[in-house]
Amino acid sequence: MKQLLSIFLLIISIQLSAQSKLTADQLKYLPGTWKGNLTYLDYSSGQPYTMQADLFVALLENGRKYIFTNRYPGEPSANSADTIDIDLANDFFDGHKISYVSAISGNGVEFVTEYNGTDGNDNKPALIRLTYRLDRRMFTRKKEVQFAGTTEWLKRHEYVYWRGDKK
Repeated sequence: MKQLLSIFLLIISIQLSAQSKLTADQLKYLPGTWKGNLTYLDYSSGQPYTMQADLFVALLENGRKYIFTNRYPGEPSANSADTIDIDLANDFFDGHKISYVSAISGNGVEFVTEYNGTDGNDNKPALIRLTYRLDRRMFTRKKEVQFAGTTEWLKRHEYVYWRGDKK
């Protein structure tokens, strides 16, 4: 009986630590200049590759849109800008349903979106999971894919950005 009660209390504490909604206040550190790296899985070689990847984020329309300007100093032809729509009332970030939100230390947040799409050199159908972690000094975005007919998650790429000294 003690084990059952312990398991029940553990489940309750996990549920309480995960929030149900992402808030605008939790995204307050997103705008600005970020320095970092992109590490991605090269599907041709099967090996990870890391390159410098910097990011500038600008807030538009009272927090409903962000412009993400990606800069790759070693590969400027890959530079790009994307508009990211935010619909916190309906739990969407960049057009994808938010499936998980949790506060993290440093007044930060971790949140996850999942959606069906395609990935890989041959555009195979896959479930795609994006995990974001943000606080005042660090921002990460990790993409994982689960190809149709499999149960394994494959880490496709991860951006790691920071402000100030890396810690």
